[in-house]
Amino acid sequence: DSVRVRERDEIITDVNAWVALDGHEVTVMAAAAELEGGTVTARGNYRLFAGGTDTYRMSIRFQDAVVRERARYAARVSGEVILAPRVVEGRVYPSFTGEVTVDRAEYIGVITPQDAANPQPPTFLYDIKLDAPKHLFIANDDIEAELSADLRVGQEVDRLVVQGTMEILRGQYRLFLEEYRI
Repeated sequence: DSVRVRERDEIITDVNAWVALDGHEVTVMAAAAELEGGTVTARGNYRLFAGGTDTYRMSIRFQDAVVRERARYAARVSGEVILAPRVVEGRVYPSFTGEVTVDRAEYIGVITPQDAANPQPPTFLYDIKLDAPKHLFIANDDIEAELSADLRVGQEVDRLVVQGTMEILRGQYRLFLEEYRI
């Protein structure tokens, strides 16, 4: 009755799906589940014995779902993404594209260039337009702040790509043992 996605901390519960089988194709007519207090719905298809980019395509909608990475971030999100295969350098990766609105997020990691480095190939790729009009909180030893953001966030095979704008709404930072209000 519950599912954990590989290399993710979220647990999807109360999973229900209505599927149709037709030869070598499985069609998910409708699927619904709970994700940490929110809902996830999906529909799409999976072609058995197909290869490359013709294997599957799923439309996934989130409503007030919490996504998280332990000891790093948690965010309550709503939006829609498409899950489909993407071929990069001869390897097929699950890939998400879409738009997500962040109702609230908390990030507690440090912000350094190595946060964007990827020591091993990722499990999946993504290209997501992220809108966070407020309630985007960052807290670490150097800063405590609330931000807004309009970003495009992408996970490529060899790097994380973040483009867009962020605005500091309020907070404080520490520099040379002094504390400054923003």
